Amino acid sequence: MRILATETTWGAASTITDLRAAGFAISTVQTGQELVDWADLGQIDAVIVDMDLPDLDWREAVKLIRSYRPHLPILVLMPPGSDSGARAAAFDLGADDVLLECADARESAARIGAVVRRRAGLAHPVLVSEGLAYDLVTCTATVRGQPLHLTPTESRLVEMLALRHGRTVEKEEMLAHLYDVEEGPEVKTIDVHVCKIRKKIADLGGGPGAISTAWGRGYGFGLNARDQARQLTEAALHFVERRRRKVAIREDRRQLA
Repeated sequence: MRILATETTWGAASTITDLRAAGFAISTVQTGQELVDWADLGQIDAVIVDMDLPDLDWREAVKLIRSYRPHLPILVLMPPGSDSGARAAAFDLGADDVLLECADARESAARIGAVVRRRAGLAHPVLVSEGLAYDLVTCTATVRGQPLHLTPTESRLVEMLALRHGRTVEKEEMLAHLYDVEEGPEVKTIDVHVCKIRKKIADLGGGPGAISTAWGRGYGFGLNARDQARQLTEAALHFVERRRRKVAIREDRRQLA
């Protein structure tokens, strides 16, 4: 899972280090405004809002992110011993959960995973597509009960598709999710990864549609023709709405300047 967070305090940096060790891909920014902007535009599974932002009140950051991305999981990072009032305020503002600095990494990872799965509408952590099964808790894959050995990048790619079970994921979205912006590989890198994963699946007897192709767009996990047709219409409407929101945001900032 790719998580967006700020890394401006010792507590936040320590938590990020622990989460990276637990297998999360963490993208970091240095200010609250950058956090809001990237949460609105970036391809991420969740955002961690530190209470000690250098330029924004954390409450304002939570409200802005929730208004821009209604379904994006938000977790607020608080110091140990934070009072119940602060925790209640976080939930009232739209946060999905609260993390404590220096908490046990396994608990923090489990909290993030549970929130992301719940927001994705997944009742069970194991997703299956034509013999390929991916466990979102252990981040492991099997094909008809046999272990599927994936590289870390391949595993993140399958995880990303599994979390978006039943919908097309465009290649550009996959690229932005798998890599930080500064790494910037070409889009065809996604095709290379998928080709290698499919060969590994086929070698273990998995079906050819375990990872399906939406021609001219991207790939999917558990995706059928009806899903693709419906999503083409939704994608067009979503594109129009995103353009409208970007224009509105620029206009708001111009008036505040």
